[in-house]
Amino acid sequence: FLIGAYHSSGGWINSYISEFRITRGQGRYPFLPKKETLTTTTSFQDGVTCTASNVKLLALTTATVTADASSENHTLTAGGTTASDFAPIGGMKSAYFVASSNHKITIPDGDWKTHGSTFTFDLWIYAKSFPESTYNYIFGDFNSAGGDSSNSLSLYSNNSGTLIIRGQSGGSLFNLSASSNISTNKWYHVAVVRNSGNFYIFL
Repeated sequence: FLIGAYHSSGGWINSYISEFRITRGQGRYPFLPKKETLTTTTSFQDGVTCTASNVKLLALTTATVTADASSENHTLTAGGTTASDFAPIGGMKSAYFVASSNHKITIPDGDWKTHGSTFTFDLWIYAKSFPESTYNYIFGDFNSAGGDSSNSLSLYSNNSGTLIIRGQSGGSLFNLSASSNISTNKWYHVAVVRNSGNFYIFL
């Protein structure tokens, strides 16, 4: 699983990414994403409690880009990616991904990637540019050869700022595009939600 790329051969993004979180068993939206440092129990949904054990990854929240604040404590490997104080608001952190093969964060595979029919991936992104004509990957989950693997899920932007979910489920490939685009040089909160088997993109 990669943040900031999908494979060593291309698909890199030129952006800052902050507070990358994966939650199993909760379709978190709708909620108002506040500009503050997340913890494993941060919910933002009135009347909804976030259980820490459901958070399977919580990255890019500190000055250490390889830190995972979830209880999973994954071993994250960063190439040339560096931490930054540039973030949606002072006190938050981010990581800067230059459009380069070594500017990515790698998280090993494991049971944590069995997300089920309800989950949420959410993050903040500030795109500096869209260097790839089609595939500017925010995160990617592919096999070692760069191909779609069983139950893989990825999020990328084209060069117009359209966000697209690319997934593989039961041998079938699918794509879902957001109804509005992101622009360069502006922070956006993005959530990819699967709720009872249905996929959504929220901006």
